Amino acid sequence: MKILFLLIITAFLLQGCLPFYPAALLGTRMPSIISNPKSKNNEKSKYIGLDASNSPGFNSNEHNLNFRNHFLIAKSTKYRVENVGFFVFGGVYKVGAIDQYEGKYGYFGFGPEVSLALYLLIQFIDIGLGAYCTCAYEAGNYLKFKKKVFKENLADAFTSNWYGFLSLFPIIRAHLNEKISCWFSFIPSINKAYDYSLEIDKYGYFTLGAGYKF
Repeated sequence: MKILFLLIITAFLLQGCLPFYPAALLGTRMPSIISNPKSKNNEKSKYIGLDASNSPGFNSNEHNLNFRNHFLIAKSTKYRVENVGFFVFGGVYKVGAIDQYEGKYGYFGFGPEVSLALYLLIQFIDIGLGAYCTCAYEAGNYLKFKKKVFKENLADAFTSNWYGFLSLFPIIRAHLNEKISCWFSFIPSINKAYDYSLEIDKYGYFTLGAGYKF
């Protein structure tokens, strides 16, 4: 009985040491939130947005590059903005934690999105905190990779096409004119053990984007 107990504990500890691969978008925590210019407060506006996010991966020696195209309805006041819309996304995840599967794996998908932000307007720049919620569909080679390594017991992985998540993040956003807004969001990395192939990754998570009012 003692031997069986030790084997169970050992298996549990080994399982906990496996790499973990959730949905790709969970590694891109700071999507765009578009607000109207100051002169257009309390007005509902339609936007097309595009953002790019580059971030550390889920395990050592990995990174995640993501692009999203948004179709949004924005309603904003002086200190608050709400976005409701739909997005499509694609990206590349670089695997480095499993030697036999090291390489880059593409992914793509779509989903609805809802976001909310509270911010202060300083001249033409918004500074604040945002919250984002989505239920998205993901497909591609990254999902095939996750299913394969999970089946071979090389990693823990989320292998469903559908998933949902909620994220919180800081916002820095500028309004260039009545039609165009740009944003930047950044969270510094606190894990210095990573060895990234893209130098920018070692500094943390960041998102750059722009929105056009139509």
